[in-house]
Amino acid sequence: MFEALRWLSCVAIGLPCALCLFGNWLSLIGTLRTRKPTSMAMPFLAGPTCALACWLGPSATLRRFFWVPLVFDLSLLMLAGMVISSPLRWLRRPGSGEESPDS
Repeated sequence: MFEALRWLSCVAIGLPCALCLFGNWLSLIGTLRTRKPTSMAMPFLAGPTCALACWLGPSATLRRFFWVPLVFDLSLLMLAGMVISSPLRWLRRPGSGEESPDS
């Protein structure tokens, strides 16, 4: 009985979040094709919630791959890109301690 409840909660939480992740990728592909902006469904929440559903699932195989929704979450990938690129832009910024050639 307890395992059936774990499967039910895993599917009830994980399936809608997985569909949101899939929809976010489809909206990105549609935006790239048509050049019309769209919005993402549940940004920053779908991946972690789906990963939590996988981690709480009763199957050891499902728990082993809890990190996969985090990798496929488009908003988390964009956030990681911003976190990585911000210090690099700050280091290349003119006036960060070096004398400019004009002065």
